[in-house]
Amino acid sequence: MSELSTLVLTIAIFLGGVVSGFSGFAFSAVSGVILLHFLEPLLAVPLMMCCSIASQISSLAVIRQFVQWRESAPLLIGGAGGEPIALYFLTLINAHVFRILVGIFLVSYAIYTLTKPGFGMVRQAASPVMG
Repeated sequence: MSELSTLVLTIAIFLGGVVSGFSGFAFSAVSGVILLHFLEPLLAVPLMMCCSIASQISSLAVIRQFVQWRESAPLLIGGAGGEPIALYFLTLINAHVFRILVGIFLVSYAIYTLTKPGFGMVRQAASPVMG
């Protein structure tokens, strides 16, 4: 691997980590946009998974006292059950098709997020003014 490729991959992982640190998700969406241009999906996806898991574990260490573990169990079970299925299909799909599908998904999701009603609006309960 050339020095330029190593630098680009490092930047991709760094950017994914920054976004994930701010938002709590989207590591693979951000880093994958770059990684999938340099690596085959069978290499890029496990790399993104490992980096994403490392990022989430470091975040979890900081916020662990706020996590409602019992309520999170169905989500953890669903994720654990879906992962082997996704990995199986990853071994079957053409790399070019995979890149196109990831791009279509990211563009579609971005358009949906920007055009849905209430974009950027956060509702907060009114707090009484102390005086």
